[in-house]
Amino acid sequence: MWFERKDELLAVVGEQEGSATDTVLAHALSLAQGRPLRLVLPQQWAYPTRFRQPWLTADIGIWVHSRGKLLQQPPKLTKQESRDAAGECETSRPYRLGPHATQWVRELTEWATAHEDLVEAHRRNLRGWSCNGQRVLTIEGKQKVKIRAGIDAKDAPATLHEIDAPLTSTTFKAIQNEVAVGIGQAHGKEFGKFEEHHMQGQLRRYPNALLLEEPLLREVPAWRPAGGQTEPRRGRGFIDLAGIDGAGDIVVVETKLDSDEMLILQGLDYWVWATREDNATWLRDRLYASPTAATNLLFAIGGKDGKAPKIGKYERSHLEVLAPEIPWRIAKISQWNGANVPQVQMLPPSTPPQPD
Repeated sequence: MWFERKDELLAVVGEQEGSATDTVLAHALSLAQGRPLRLVLPQQWAYPTRFRQPWLTADIGIWVHSRGKLLQQPPKLTKQESRDAAGECETSRPYRLGPHATQWVRELTEWATAHEDLVEAHRRNLRGWSCNGQRVLTIEGKQKVKIRAGIDAKDAPATLHEIDAPLTSTTFKAIQNEVAVGIGQAHGKEFGKFEEHHMQGQLRRYPNALLLEEPLLREVPAWRPAGGQTEPRRGRGFIDLAGIDGAGDIVVVETKLDSDEMLILQGLDYWVWATREDNATWLRDRLYASPTAATNLLFAIGGKDGKAPKIGKYERSHLEVLAPEIPWRIAKISQWNGANVPQVQMLPPSTPPQPD
């Protein structure tokens, strides 16, 4: 429920809202128009808002309730407490096939790596390749290799091939054909558009479009604040892209299609995680960056169907209250769904976009 007066905005959120409590801060920052915010949140879902509070310059007061009773106002976290609670870096590396499996499927992996329609989509438990944001080929296993070819849709699963010897030419040809069908289905959006993943794949192919250099990492495992219990907790998240700019600094990229109420706050979560000391060191090592490299935040906003992006009230109102020490920038992306380099308009640093 919302209550407002000339000099204050109050939101009272019931426990039934669950994880949607996260969005209340996003709406409140847009509606406040500079007024102080007073948020009364369910205790078990308040932590993500408390995590973000120290990084926002808006006047925000947070109270919590549980089982119909208003509890004592929780202490405001400091920036360092928020950063310390952001979670550690991922220690596991992308999956590696064993020496036997590598030899058995070498022709297949080299074909997939060189294919102009495929983008690497490896995980810690498999090697994978995707097209337009949809995985069309995966390989896993060391003694017995499992190969799934085609889009693994719920009603039309990918074809499974299991081998424990070198891939035969007949099976290799069958896999190529099944992957080709998957590529056609991905281009035709038969199982969904997956547009944001498609755009990320295109930006990964052309990092210079975002004024970034190789290597450009995609879907970097990280942590974000999560609700659901009274004690602070984290939920797994993935930084869309991370790379190095021409000055040698790290850039954390958060992508979205058109205006999104959570774009800025999600990007903030990942920037806080990436600037925790051990995580910053880990990112610098992976990107071969200087030990003194700073960490910047880039919001890459694309338009649906490759059109010019529509940017609304949330982005501007949220950017206006980000803490001044957060270096951020906006990239407006169009024509990302073709075969050529996406068209990117980079706004000057710390310049909010004009709402459409």
